Amino acid sequence: MIWWSKENIFLPPKYLQDLKSADESSISFLKNISDAFSLNYSVGNLYDGSLMIDVIRKKMNSQLPHITPILADEADFAISQEIGACEDWKVRNAADVIGRIMHRMTSRILVAPEVCRDAHYLDTSLSFMNSVMVTGLLAIMPPLGPFRGLFTRLLAFFHNRKLEATIRIVQPVVESRLREIDAHPQANHPDAIQWAIELAGNDPIERDPRRITLNTLQNLWAGSAGPAVSVTQMLYQALMMPEYLEPLAQEAHHAIQRFGWTDKAMNHMPLIDSFIRECNRMYPLGSITAARTVMDDSFTFHDGLTLPKGTRFAFAIAAIQRDERFVENPDTFDGFRFVSKDGDGRKKHAQSASTVSTTNLVFGYGKHACPGRFYAVRKTKIIFCKLALNYAFKWTKDPKVRPKEFPVEGQFAPNLSQEISFKSL
Repeated sequence: MIWWSKENIFLPPKYLQDLKSADESSISFLKNISDAFSLNYSVGNLYDGSLMIDVIRKKMNSQLPHITPILADEADFAISQEIGACEDWKVRNAADVIGRIMHRMTSRILVAPEVCRDAHYLDTSLSFMNSVMVTGLLAIMPPLGPFRGLFTRLLAFFHNRKLEATIRIVQPVVESRLREIDAHPQANHPDAIQWAIELAGNDPIERDPRRITLNTLQNLWAGSAGPAVSVTQMLYQALMMPEYLEPLAQEAHHAIQRFGWTDKAMNHMPLIDSFIRECNRMYPLGSITAARTVMDDSFTFHDGLTLPKGTRFAFAIAAIQRDERFVENPDTFDGFRFVSKDGDGRKKHAQSASTVSTTNLVFGYGKHACPGRFYAVRKTKIIFCKLALNYAFKWTKDPKVRPKEFPVEGQFAPNLSQEISFKSL
């Protein structure tokens, strides 16, 4: 089957187990995604390295408790700028306003505080991120066969103008940080630029300011869109099924009242965790997951199936997550499906939103399951809780049925034209 102009083999879910033991050098997610979006034409061999993944896996994940209050503070500022206080109903395009709030919040940690509130940076970096998807789509549309590479190089010229404009804003921050750390090795900033510099060490290639900047911007692109889709889908679902909103808001209120905007509060929200997970199950970001490219001469699965080098394969997430073999009543939305109770009758997590399984493939599977999923769920929770606790919201114009998603090459964007009205509580 063709996916992003590349031939892919779609495998049944029994082969997911093989992704747990195979490493990136055998079957590569990064190679697959770089080829799909033709990223090599703009960032060269960046995806051959591990720095962008290591920043998340080795640094950010362990810092999540520390950065949670920072994220909550940035969410407050972002919401104040994008929605603000409103005594009367204020109309906003749902996907757009959530995307901008998420981008601001993501930039605080995945880029740096020096730029995350700058209007020029925000507009320029959003233009760059949108261009990644648009360029990838345009590159696969014409039936150009062997001339596709030449056409993609021409398209990359226009995309690279947006990339370079963003680099001109972010790279000076990287260079300043390098000078600061050279002069004061104890300097410490809780953001991805700091972590990238630490991980680069004395490696002259990885410590290059431009390469650190490129790694930073690729993580920004990867870390913004998905969580924004999740929050938008949660808002749509809460409006379609308003009976969920009160218990979700009450849970958030009690957790925040007890623990503040902290890591501990985020871990005491089993209803919200379940609601996120069920939205991701029913309305995933895409229909494809766990895409890989065979890097060795061949790759052999547990039952002897062997795929040769260069083979691309993936799994059909939308079908698997609605398969009655794995999910009871799979076509019914049950927002509290993943909540259980302990012996005292208290609600607890049965499966959290960031736990990867055959019913939660939105973050991939196996060794290369998205390392940023904990950060993504954390941002999703914070923004949804802030909105649920501080605003009433309603359809600006009742759509009667759930707003249709916008499908593009197996990806599902939430409805891009749907408006929601907000009013301060």
